Amino acid sequence: MSSERDSLLHQTTAGGGGNQDFGTIDLTDDEDADGKLLNLNRPEHMTLNRRIARYLSRFRWYHPRDDDDDQASAPDASVDSSSNNNNNTLPKLDFGWAYFEHMILPRHFVHPEEGSKDIRQKAEPGEATAETCLYSVWSTPEKDLADLGVGIGIYFFTLRCLAIVLFLAGLINIPNLLFYNSDFYNHDEEGGVPYVLQSSAICTDHHWAACPTCDREQWNYFPRTMDRYAESSSTASDGTKLKFIKINLCNFGYFLGLFNWISIVFTSVALYIICFIIIKRREVQYDEAQQTSTDYSIAVENPPKDAHDAEQWRKFFSQFGHVTCCTVAIDNEDLVKALMERRLLMFQMQQLLPPGVIAFDKSDLGLMAEKTLPLVWWQKMMFMSNGEKLRSQIAKLDEKIMELSSSEKKPDVSQIFITFETEEAQRAALRRLTVRRWDTLVMNNNIINNSSARLPDENLLLYDGKHILKVTEPPEPSAVRWQDLDDSIQRRLAVLFVTSILTLLLIVCGMLFITYCRFEYGPGMAALAISVLNSVAPTFCSFLTEYELHRSEDSKQTSRYVKITASMFAFTALVVSAVTPFTDTVSNSRDSILYSLYAIFFFELLRGPITQCADISGNLKRHLLGPRVKNRLLLFRLFRGTDYELSERYTNMTNVLFLTFYYGTIFPVGYFFCAATLVVHYWTDKYCLLRIWSPQPNIGTHLSVFFCKTFLTATLLVLTIMSSYYVASFPFDNACENTSDKVSSDYVGTNFTAIKDGDGKEITNISIDENENTFFFCNMDMSGYPAFPAWAANQPAGGEWMDKDQEDISWLFGWTSVVALVIVGIIFLNRVVVQFIKYMFFRSACYTPSSKRSDEHFSDVKVIFAYVPQVRVLGLPLPTLVCNVNHIIDKGLIGWNDPKNGVNAHNVIYDIPGLAEKEGIFSEVFHWPPPHAPGK
Repeated sequence: MSSERDSLLHQTTAGGGGNQDFGTIDLTDDEDADGKLLNLNRPEHMTLNRRIARYLSRFRWYHPRDDDDDQASAPDASVDSSSNNNNNTLPKLDFGWAYFEHMILPRHFVHPEEGSKDIRQKAEPGEATAETCLYSVWSTPEKDLADLGVGIGIYFFTLRCLAIVLFLAGLINIPNLLFYNSDFYNHDEEGGVPYVLQSSAICTDHHWAACPTCDREQWNYFPRTMDRYAESSSTASDGTKLKFIKINLCNFGYFLGLFNWISIVFTSVALYIICFIIIKRREVQYDEAQQTSTDYSIAVENPPKDAHDAEQWRKFFSQFGHVTCCTVAIDNEDLVKALMERRLLMFQMQQLLPPGVIAFDKSDLGLMAEKTLPLVWWQKMMFMSNGEKLRSQIAKLDEKIMELSSSEKKPDVSQIFITFETEEAQRAALRRLTVRRWDTLVMNNNIINNSSARLPDENLLLYDGKHILKVTEPPEPSAVRWQDLDDSIQRRLAVLFVTSILTLLLIVCGMLFITYCRFEYGPGMAALAISVLNSVAPTFCSFLTEYELHRSEDSKQTSRYVKITASMFAFTALVVSAVTPFTDTVSNSRDSILYSLYAIFFFELLRGPITQCADISGNLKRHLLGPRVKNRLLLFRLFRGTDYELSERYTNMTNVLFLTFYYGTIFPVGYFFCAATLVVHYWTDKYCLLRIWSPQPNIGTHLSVFFCKTFLTATLLVLTIMSSYYVASFPFDNACENTSDKVSSDYVGTNFTAIKDGDGKEITNISIDENENTFFFCNMDMSGYPAFPAWAANQPAGGEWMDKDQEDISWLFGWTSVVALVIVGIIFLNRVVVQFIKYMFFRSACYTPSSKRSDEHFSDVKVIFAYVPQVRVLGLPLPTLVCNVNHIIDKGLIGWNDPKNGVNAHNVIYDIPGLAEKEGIFSEVFHWPPPHAPGK
């Protein structure tokens, strides 16, 4: 097993990076890397972009180079083994493309191992022992995408399921689409209405009616509108002005509401089954299909602060089974940050050295500073430091590092990771050691301070005879945020509170800005403001979450998802609804919500193919800057792929779902728009994942569970409640008919003089028949009172507007919203309150296995990693270790290897002589392979 893993050159990005695993290629050896990377695969296994780049490289306008660099830069150039073996050599452009395809993009074996059930057996990046190819965008199923992370596979499966459900809901709404587009709804021809909106609730059939009791003040409320009130300069017989109100003649039928109600019930039931049953089963299926480090490991989140002895931890946990690995994580954040900053400065100095002239020697920084090139204009504009200034900064950091490492007191232990040889041992430990949170919070102090204190449970196991351990199942090694493990829960909550307040401030300011644009410059400027804010919000929220303290990438992604989703909800749906006058809800004016919806859905439908697949920034780096770079380290940076966040993918999906459900009653064609948009998201995201995006940490199912059981559940509640309000609010004109009062003779006819609406616009088409009834102003906006449930009984006294059909269907929708509110309330009560109580006070509810146990041993899994603290420096091909790994027998467990220079060449604890010898100041990883392990 050791030799098998040592033949793999892996790259694992911890913290905020990706999970990359290098194969048999040594990137630190130019001869090995160039010779193998450039000949790994046939042209038909290359990306189209690489083939285009190969063709264009013959032209100097695409690939400018000196005459003596021609052979070194040509795609098929042979390797000059006599060149200096360092990363400042002149890079080949095709090497960058090969690095991108073989180290960044996921690949699978062309011919899987004999007996393998997986026809697309995932190959580790850089694999050169067998022929590999890129995953097919069209034929790769979700279960193979789960090889890149269970959360990735679940995301695509969720997209597909939601697209099917929304399409079926659209089919159920076809009678509504036909009704809205018929003469039964609109007696007037829908001239000027876009074809798609003709199947919405837009009403073009209007009539001006007599409204003797109306006055201007009745319309003077936020958001203000006066285009439905008019008055004439001529007066009635009693001396008052003639007043009119514009009414909508569009009919709302019982069966229109009935089909909408059926689609709501269908959607709610279908999504409940998908989220709580089907996706849960699929998560188990994906998890059982692959053995990962999490399946064999546990994390101790509250170890004694002085428990540095790994042998003692091994002895304690050996009662459950063989302990293969133990990681003792140390609270040394300040020291590690200083060392990482120092290495980053060294990396910047290395980039300033002339390519192909001198190898970087970190032991003689003075000489390196002298040899650096002077800064050019663009480097000065980016406030980059020259060589001498970098050397001075490094010297100051050296003093700080020595001060931090000179303390006589050892740093505290922040967390312990134990990896067992079998999954059975891991589950036995979790069952035996998982306790009530109350025990670890309160009873621990009592036992430590009073050795004779009574245990809450006589079966509890105590570490060192006096510590109740908080034991959990950890995330994957690549998803552990090592730099945040040592932060207390109080500090994490404090930072989270601050970032949440800043997000709320962004939402409030954004909503005020949109409102200002709407009333000062019109709906067009408001739509532009929404687009700008929807582009700024994800960047701002991502910036905030970078300062948050999370122990895993799953938690960080969930926090980012909540912030981005909340801001986009507010900007796209809530503020649009708030600033649009109620009577413009179904109007044919450009101020109507329906026109905004049409534009938003159309934009979402085209955004993926245009912005994501075009990958403008990535193509500029690879096609414009790549051919001109003179440093291999810079070449790595340009070909590292485009970063993405799974949380943003879920946000885009949630946003379009929310809009569909929020306005589904008046815009039923939105179900088809939503289904089409989700399909587009599915294929564009899949293409980008397999052809453009850089690898990310192995995300679990935490985000998908949160999406399904929290946000999607809340969105379904919005669907039922908003549908009930829309059904009850028809015809959205605030005009109630006085059936017992015929119009007076003063209003009969068409000879009215100087009629103007509330905004001063002249009205010329008013005609009143003697058999018409008068109307009076009544507030139909039941969500503005507010009134819940939205049914006939909650109409204002004396201002009723519903007919018998509308009363019946509003009763059905009202009760549905009540039932939905109760069900969702129970679900949230169970998820929040009940689960919290169980977590705090009931030990039996703390741990339950979610999948079947595997009999495969940890050491028998071909590609699997230990919990090794490491971080990523942008631009370096390998991660940087921040711990002692000398006790690891099988270096493949680190996640990558450097056969030529050794892994410690990439370890910051050896950057300063004598630092690594200081006991207890760095995290340590221990490895005890079992006797049966292959290669041991």
